[in-house]
Amino acid sequence: MSMPVKNKLGYLGLTICILCMIGAYLYFVYVLKTESKENTIIFIAFELLMLHGCHRAVWRIRHEFSPDSTEKLRLQEAKSFGDVAKIFFDPEEMRFRTSLSIFILVVLLVRNHHTAFGIVLAITLVLKVLVFASLVRLNKAFTKLKEVTGDENLKFDTETVNAISAKLPSFKRNSITIKFKEETGGESETGQTKFGGNPDVPDGFEWPKDSEGYPMSFILQINCSDIKKFDKENKLPKSGIFSFFYSWKNESMSYIDEDDDPSYNPKIAQVYYYDLPEGMLHRQAPPKKLAKEYRMTERYVSFSSQDCVPAWEDAIAMQIVDTDCSKIEYQSAMLESGTQGISDEDFNGSMLGYATPVEDDTLDEPQNEILLLQLFSSNLIEEDEGTEEECYDPIEFGVEGKVYFYISKKDLAERDFSRVRCQLSD
Repeated sequence: MSMPVKNKLGYLGLTICILCMIGAYLYFVYVLKTESKENTIIFIAFELLMLHGCHRAVWRIRHEFSPDSTEKLRLQEAKSFGDVAKIFFDPEEMRFRTSLSIFILVVLLVRNHHTAFGIVLAITLVLKVLVFASLVRLNKAFTKLKEVTGDENLKFDTETVNAISAKLPSFKRNSITIKFKEETGGESETGQTKFGGNPDVPDGFEWPKDSEGYPMSFILQINCSDIKKFDKENKLPKSGIFSFFYSWKNESMSYIDEDDDPSYNPKIAQVYYYDLPEGMLHRQAPPKKLAKEYRMTERYVSFSSQDCVPAWEDAIAMQIVDTDCSKIEYQSAMLESGTQGISDEDFNGSMLGYATPVEDDTLDEPQNEILLLQLFSSNLIEEDEGTEEECYDPIEFGVEGKVYFYISKKDLAERDFSRVRCQLSD
């Protein structure tokens, strides 16, 4: 059986440090041949530096995890700011680059290079403050994970987390995040991006109906000129208008029927795209048959851009990770790599990027389709001017679920939005 790479590096480091110690001794005794106090101090400092290097190399050989991984395991258990400080200032855990910085400072001080000494000292202190702040941030992230999971003794395989975090950035996609704002009071202009209200459509428009023949609800209108600067990957049209319709009344049709018939594919949503001048559009009221409870109050909409990675459920479906990877390990890898998904607490939805699944619900074919739009159930808060109390305007898909609109890569490239697939999860 071959030696692990970690052990090979440990033995290599140990060999180099020992050779450097011997070489420094021979150079000091037989070449310098001096009793200079300055050279003696530098020699002793260098030997101490190499001894510390030997200590770190032996530690790496003897332990199952690397020093950095063990530090993260200790951070998982830290319960206070003081615990984190103990980890950071532990002399036995001092990193080799820290002792190297001290050696350089000693050399500069002994050689009376005071200006350089001050500069290096300042840089070292700044870097140490940043490292300490990073440890505090990681500890807070671990603490938050424990709160979310309710597991006070939360532990996970740090090596697995490190391996996943190293490859997650390569799966990043750009997403256009969506927030619903205050009510428009019906003052929106023709062709304006908005949630709810009545859509702006061309002449001859026929209001869509679901499989039961009931009128769908108009939920969202997006003017592509408002989102083009957030579309970093240039996947969506630069002009034109999207109109999204959804059957709130009969959305339960989307659940698989009792016979689990795979051909059961009810129509609960419809997407339209018009690349027409706004002067060729008119505002159209819904059919009278559509009950008021299925009509949404018109609101302004804002957008932003955010890189995201797939959620754990979809990462398994896309074979980014295998089924042995726990959700906690995957979430920890996201924290470690600085990547994230689209939060249903911060946004009302998003376009492109990756979906935010309902708990443990893997979406269909996340690697083969593009997420055109996802919307989350939420309570939009409004302040009642008369009573100065907060009131809620709820948006609910299923039972506090989410709705997703998917399009094939081919259809998106050809700007054909007639076959967009809708999926409800709750």
